[in-house]
Amino acid sequence: MLCWAGGVLLFLVTQIRGFTSLISVILNFIIFLLCVQLDVKWNINNFFWIFATVAVIFLALSLVLVIGFNWQCLVTFSSIFIGTTLAMIIGVVAMQVTNDKGVHYEALDFATQSPKQLFLAATVIGLLGAVMDAATDIVSTLFEMKRTQPGISRKQLFISGQNVGKSIMGPLVNVLLLIFFAETVTMAVLFFRTGNSIAYTFEWTMSLGIIQSLISGIGITLVIPSASLLSSLVLGGDKK
Repeated sequence: MLCWAGGVLLFLVTQIRGFTSLISVILNFIIFLLCVQLDVKWNINNFFWIFATVAVIFLALSLVLVIGFNWQCLVTFSSIFIGTTLAMIIGVVAMQVTNDKGVHYEALDFATQSPKQLFLAATVIGLLGAVMDAATDIVSTLFEMKRTQPGISRKQLFISGQNVGKSIMGPLVNVLLLIFFAETVTMAVLFFRTGNSIAYTFEWTMSLGIIQSLISGIGITLVIPSASLLSSLVLGGDKK
């Protein structure tokens, strides 16, 4: 009933755009299931790269279906790819430099393969969603500004993109934290009910989620200048 209600409301509010969004969600879900089945069947050791590749497929498929294959799609894809890649590199380098101190990958629920790779695979998918949200807002806003103000300069577009990014960054980071709280509340309550301290509970139920939220926050921060810059370069000046 919820799926039906969501689909109907999506179509009524956004018309054909909502229909294509629904198709992209279904296709991404099917691809994700196939990827998991492939990993389980072949028992691959370095499976992080499979999920990283699938994340790129998610990104391309979603943008092409929802936006269409055009300059807006290319700019959005490029900015999201840059922000996601840089954020993952920063996160992995930080964990390597600190030798994963204080990070308990074994705290992952029901991890049947390499816990660290499983954590990184989950991180890159979650990071992609956060960065995609920020980038699409910025790029779509700047493209709409270009349609309404054809003579707008590159500098004005870049500044506008930065302002949009600043206004959405706070709410997006809070959304990440709320999702994290929703995922860990049951385990946190269990740990507290069994007499564990706040520090111990945080270390074994919340630390991994906090790391993922921090990496996603870095990605959101990085995609703001990249999306603003790419959009301003493509749209700036008197180009139609």
